[in-house]
Amino acid sequence: MDKQFTQAQVDLALRKERLILRVEQGESSETVSQELGLTYHPKHVFRLRRRYIGSGRHWTALVDQRMGGQPTKISDEIVEWMREEVRCDPKATASYLREQIRAKFKVEIHARHVRRVARDLRHEGQRGRPRQAPQSVVSTTEPPIIEQTQYAGIFFPPGSTMADGDCAGDDACV
Repeated sequence: MDKQFTQAQVDLALRKERLILRVEQGESSETVSQELGLTYHPKHVFRLRRRYIGSGRHWTALVDQRMGGQPTKISDEIVEWMREEVRCDPKATASYLREQIRAKFKVEIHARHVRRVARDLRHEGQRGRPRQAPQSVVSTTEPPIIEQTQYAGIFFPPGSTMADGDCAGDDACV
């Protein structure tokens, strides 16, 4: 059974093969990758090389055969509706949203998928860590009050004895 590949798939696979061959000759994977118009991290180049060698060193092992994924049940219309629902009621649960989608759009969607989309919509536009509220700053023109203590430092109660008893009650040992 012969596999049919598009010209773009073949061209990309051949560039990957040239990348692997040049890296095997000792050239830098990053430089060669840039020259060939590929964006591969050195770690990924070695994964490609392993697949290439495992297939008997034939370029067909390097063809990207992903089919583009499956169509999603959640259309743009449903996402817009969910965005509005989440905006109006941020505490709306996934099960509530799922029931509403089933009733309104006649589409059965798994609760986990609804939960993921709702989470993404709630955090839309946020990047990185949320900012902390600025801490309140108290400003005063009065100088700080520093209380002096008579017994600052380590405190030994009177009548204490040392473990070996050499200096018990003797001021010279202090």
